[in-house]
Amino acid sequence: MHPHRANHLQQPVVVFLLVLGLDLSLALPPAFAEPAVQPTDPAWQQAVDKAIESYIRSHPEVIEQTLQALEAKRQAEEQARVKATIAARQNELLNDPTSPVSGNPKGEVTVVEFFNRKHRGQTP
Repeated sequence: MHPHRANHLQQPVVVFLLVLGLDLSLALPPAFAEPAVQPTDPAWQQAVDKAIESYIRSHPEVIEQTLQALEAKRQAEEQARVKATIAARQNELLNDPTSPVSGNPKGEVTVVEFFNRKHRGQTP
């Protein structure tokens, strides 16, 4: 990611946390930082909800950035799942006696083609 883009993405998150009223004092032990209003207070919850809505309306790009990050995370998880499945079934893929073989069956390179018979000729 471009360095300027990373800074641009961090700024809305920091502002968002400030809008929520989160600060470092909340991480202190209770003896040092006792919140004035409890998060279970309906008025506090209403104020937080209003602040979040206002922030999102003022910065709708945060939603888009979040969805893009979610999609990237899902794609990475799917790639990892596919890679693990292929690794777990490598012997079946490379040494299936019923698979057709073209060329030298004792060759050093094996090409395995994956396709979906139901969607032949269509791109995903």
